[in-house]
Amino acid sequence: MNNNNFCILSDKFQRITNKNSVGNTNVLTISAQHGLINQFEYYNHQYASENTSGYPLLYKGEFAYNKSYSDGYPWGATKRLERYESGVVSPLYICFAAKDGVCADFYSYYFESDHFYREIYKIAQEGARNHGLLNVSTEDFFKIQIANPPLEEQRRIADILGCCDRVIALKKELIAEKKKQKKALMQKLLNPDSGFRLPGFSGEWKEFELNELGETYSGLAGKTAKDFECGNSFFVPYLNIFENTIVDVNKLEQVDIKPHENQNLVRYGDIFFTTSSETPEEVGMSSVFLADVNNTYLNSFCFGFRLYDFETLLPFFAAYYLRSDYMRIILNKLAQGATRFNISKTLLMKSKIKIPSSTVEQQAIADILSAADKEINLLEQELAQQEQKKKSLMQLLLTRTVRV
Repeated sequence: MNNNNFCILSDKFQRITNKNSVGNTNVLTISAQHGLINQFEYYNHQYASENTSGYPLLYKGEFAYNKSYSDGYPWGATKRLERYESGVVSPLYICFAAKDGVCADFYSYYFESDHFYREIYKIAQEGARNHGLLNVSTEDFFKIQIANPPLEEQRRIADILGCCDRVIALKKELIAEKKKQKKALMQKLLNPDSGFRLPGFSGEWKEFELNELGETYSGLAGKTAKDFECGNSFFVPYLNIFENTIVDVNKLEQVDIKPHENQNLVRYGDIFFTTSSETPEEVGMSSVFLADVNNTYLNSFCFGFRLYDFETLLPFFAAYYLRSDYMRIILNKLAQGATRFNISKTLLMKSKIKIPSSTVEQQAIADILSAADKEINLLEQELAQQEQKKKSLMQLLLTRTVRV
């Protein structure tokens, strides 16, 4: 852009100085993903002081800049209030509103651009950070140079990026609906008390203690991936088990494990359980290893369960079954602790479970749920592509590399 297409922020925006004299109780925080959002809704806790009369009061469409750095926003984040009609924010935020005749929609996108944050970088060097806050004065903030293309061009850019946002929002809604449908399927297919049976199957379930089906083994004692140099062996980290129904082989850690440490090699079909978590609802999460990867080891914060055979319980079925609401209730009851919750291998192995008598039926159930997963994964890939498309368009349009 030439110099005629730039101005300083105060040319287009005015500072908001009005305080919360009306007793507004909607205390907001800035989230990278959600924008300005109610503190309790975001954190499940309100961090603001009881007296918020000195907090700036924002109305829908107005902006706030949080000078605290966060993940993805090393130079702070600027967001527009869109969720609520009004709310109050921390006095540490710099609040401002568009002047008459300014396309606020355009600038709501521009304030997400690299160009804008490069300007903040110029007035807030990293060495000036203090306890997580950037040293950005209000005076310097309003002197930041911002883009100022013709008004009609601003409106067209905002329309294009708004279309991207609507596509992304619809894709997110569809993913949420598909996940809801999958959850309902799991409730119906994996609960022996649901009374549902797949067409062509008896629907007979048989009860076992887990220790009748296999035996446990420990991970490498006291070891995490950080304890090893990079090498030709593989290591299954805690989060891979916690987050995935089936272990993601693309997220195995490459490590160098010496011959004397070669114990408890992971095999195809092994089931892993997490042994510790901060909440009882999360302890005992399981994941199944369904890959043929040699020289793979398990971390010390989990234990493995190896089936004696696959004639009674299929690992593919177990992957979904052990994460069902039915099984999570059983596992949650085994959680022990006060501030940190642990699960006993002995108690877990004595747990009674009911599984379909026919492994053919187990396979059919797992195939249905796997198809649902594949559909969700495909939609999530499409969402990522749409988000990348929007990011690329922002770079091209907001820098006027491409004109509209």
